[in-house]
Amino acid sequence: MLLDATLAYLHFAAILAVAGFLVAEAMLLRGDLGARDVGALSRADVWYFNAAGLVSIKPTITFIRWRRAARAAAGYSVPDAEVRGARRLVLVELHLLALLPLAAVLMARGIGH
Repeated sequence: MLLDATLAYLHFAAILAVAGFLVAEAMLLRGDLGARDVGALSRADVWYFNAAGLVSIKPTITFIRWRRAARAAAGYSVPDAEVRGARRLVLVELHLLALLPLAAVLMARGIGH
């Protein structure tokens, strides 16, 4: 019984961690994105990747590309269109994440099993 409760708690804590990292990414993807912001975005994405697994491949690859470009040119600024596209993907992931606890609740009650 204690093991089940601990595992359920860890599951919900992981969901909250993933949500937190996605919110951090979404906040960093607002407005102009300079070299310093790209570094912070990449660090947040590494933590998100570790918490979520291989859920967010496209944004991760984009952030790696931006980080390399920022390292190559100190004055690098990400094009606005690319920032908007990445932000859109991160927000879609964040909204889909809201369905994860619903799926867990339904599965725990035998619905869809």
